[in-house]
Amino acid sequence: MKARFAILFALFALSFAHVFSVHVRNVFSSAENPDMVAFLRRYGQSPEAAERMVPRGEILDCNGDALSARAEDGARWAREYPLGEAGVHPVGVFGPRPTGLERALDAALSSPSPGDPSEGGSVRLSIDGPLQRAAYEALAGRAGAAVAMDPRSGRIFAAASSPGYDPLDPSSASGADDGRLVNRAFEGLYPPGSIFKIFTAAAALEAGEDMAIDCPGAGFVPMRGAPPVRDAEYAAYARRGAKWPGFGKIGMDEAFAHSSNVYFAKLGCGCGKAAFDAMAAKTRLREKCELAASGRERLLSAGCGMPPPANAAELAAASIGQGRLQFTPLAAAMLACAAANDGAIPAPTLLADAPARVFSRPFSARTAARIKTMMRKAVVSGTARGCEIPGLDVCGKTGTAQTGNGADHSWFVCFAPEENPQIAVAVVVENGGFGAEAALPAAKAILKKARERGFVQGSGDAEEDAP
Repeated sequence: MKARFAILFALFALSFAHVFSVHVRNVFSSAENPDMVAFLRRYGQSPEAAERMVPRGEILDCNGDALSARAEDGARWAREYPLGEAGVHPVGVFGPRPTGLERALDAALSSPSPGDPSEGGSVRLSIDGPLQRAAYEALAGRAGAAVAMDPRSGRIFAAASSPGYDPLDPSSASGADDGRLVNRAFEGLYPPGSIFKIFTAAAALEAGEDMAIDCPGAGFVPMRGAPPVRDAEYAAYARRGAKWPGFGKIGMDEAFAHSSNVYFAKLGCGCGKAAFDAMAAKTRLREKCELAASGRERLLSAGCGMPPPANAAELAAASIGQGRLQFTPLAAAMLACAAANDGAIPAPTLLADAPARVFSRPFSARTAARIKTMMRKAVVSGTARGCEIPGLDVCGKTGTAQTGNGADHSWFVCFAPEENPQIAVAVVVENGGFGAEAALPAAKAILKKARERGFVQGSGDAEEDAP
């Protein structure tokens, strides 16, 4: 009896599988059904159906140059990627399991183009191919990421993640232990270090706190039993066998330019946990951002980790970008955008034709103007002096984030020019040491390339370009 039942069940299963395969091939294989096209391509249910689909469209950069296109030689669905490993993370890879924008834009790329129904639709990105390559090369093979975006529209000009991998051979990266499959620009989470002092300064200014604070060399103990918060100069003096005297009583502008940990730890604790939580909620940086979408698929960034501080010690650590904070490079660029854009953070996007939207408005234009002035001072006479570019009036902030495991992460965020900012950049180099040593030079190289490409203009640039 059991054997007869097993035979009947097997015959039924085979019959159902045959009917289903025919149904898929003959009814649902039409290119008019993007969802089924995506299903067939991704899971390989019917090669015959795939042959009747329209050729997949191209992913183009903002200039109309291909970032992903049909390969001239090879299988029907073979792709070529002109940027190679420099663009693999945002563009992605097409195959049985697409990644990046190849996945998020699959419905548009797989559907007939309105202009030519015999071809798949093409999508133009906000990314500039040459700037994307320059951003990747600026990381010089080091683990890290770089994001360049328009602080007004949110359009992303470059989003590099290093190390990359060959998009024509993604399996070669699957066994790597260096995280090269991770899109660090959008998904990498790092302690932000002193770039977070932009946040702390904004929270204090919004709360009406803008005072001179005594910053002794011995540091600041936020609560009994907590280790002291000290300025970076303390360790530098100690290595020379000297004693750091401290900055003394200084105001916010000087403290920001010299990135005083003692000042900002005291400032954050003085404002209290409520001010921290209010600013974190206003930024909305804890939330994921939709960077591109087509059909049911979306490309999202990771949300930041900004847990409410449990006590004074955690608040002091958070106020200088340490403790439990976790930031993506994209979020760091968005924070810089708020200072550049009168207190408004634009919704980031990878699509060239996406309308400009405000993601959040965490602080006032008055606060933004004050932070802009402090960031400019940091470049003119503070820790970010190395990023001065004649005629560009760069505003920046260095960051050195302790990891608890190995060398510090190197951060730098900036925008330019001071008046009418047109580009914001964020760079992180894992275990790169001081922000001015690794991340700042990379950001400077990106700014110079962006100027060359016309994404930012400084004083005199328009006259030089005129015929």
